[in-house]
Amino acid sequence: MIQPDFINMITKLRDKTESKELNWEETSSPNMFVSHFTNYSVAIEQYTYKSDSVDKDRYNVFLLDQEGRTIESVSALDLDNALKYYKNNSEANPGFLELLAATLSRPGHEILKTIFSEARRSALGVNTAIATILRELDEPEGNQLLLPNLDDHDDSPET
Repeated sequence: MIQPDFINMITKLRDKTESKELNWEETSSPNMFVSHFTNYSVAIEQYTYKSDSVDKDRYNVFLLDQEGRTIESVSALDLDNALKYYKNNSEANPGFLELLAATLSRPGHEILKTIFSEARRSALGVNTAIATILRELDEPEGNQLLLPNLDDHDDSPET
């Protein structure tokens, strides 16, 4: 069973990633991104599997030690099951139940998909690329597309 602190960590990862306060990096796998902390790292992975001949995306979060070993991992399904369990467990503390109420508004798949999507954008520099292109498009001359000068081209039939 996923511990409440792990769910809390996932929620904070989502929030910090969405607000662009957390930096993510590429890994050797094109569908995995990592964020480093003191002595530990967190990785998010997207993988695809076929179900009824349809490709479906799934997500996993990994807690890694200093050597890069997985010391804990959670799938979206694990997250959904834990959220349901804790929601129905009267022993959970009130602060955690408030966290669950906020988190349960989106299923585990959507939470991890959001983290993955924003982690990918961060690692690949998508926001920087868009800002750079927008800045260049707004510049008055300099970096405009080079199109052929059609006025110099003689379209008259050859004789």
